[in-house]
Amino acid sequence: MNVINKVMAKVLAEKPQKDVSVVNWELTWTGDNITKMVGTSNGVINTIALQYDDKNNPTKGFLDLYAFDMTGNLALFSKNNITNLVLTYSDGENLVINYSYQYDDQGYPTMRIGNYVDDDDQWIDYFEYK
Repeated sequence: MNVINKVMAKVLAEKPQKDVSVVNWELTWTGDNITKMVGTSNGVINTIALQYDDKNNPTKGFLDLYAFDMTGNLALFSKNNITNLVLTYSDGENLVINYSYQYDDQGYPTMRIGNYVDDDDQWIDYFEYK
């Protein structure tokens, strides 16, 4: 988290924002994976619950300023690949995302299919290794 804080501080210094929100995160680890995150900001609490496969996560430890999204942030720290993400908002609403993978012979993903459970929206990410 210190690395992310340093990167975000640099981004904010380069591109000042009028409104800055501070979110405090409490992480729960199971083995080498983050399985729960509780974020608190201005009295609002959101929770993210995660499940994983048992294969190699190619993005672990990879910090990219332009790849900050919900699963990208979480994948930076976890050993395995996220298969299910449930974001529970403070009002009780849920956002559920499922991921399925195709793997190479070494257990690294070559393709990830993500979909929102509540609708038909689906996307595909491809991974290539050199």
